[in-house]
Amino acid sequence: MKANFTDILLVDDDPVSNFINENLLAELQISDHIGVVYNGKEALDYIENYWHTERNFL
Repeated sequence: MKANFTDILLVDDDPVSNFINENLLAELQISDHIGVVYNGKEALDYIENYWHTERNFL
């Protein structure tokens, strides 16, 4: 299946939820890349440092 999104960023402070969701999304193959962070600050830093261009992400 072709990926629908270039990137997905999971933001959750629960490592178990992130693990389950990351594996589910990887199995569904709906994204080329799945990033995982554990709080809002990490999410903003990740977006600022990773997405230098306009990207399609969820």
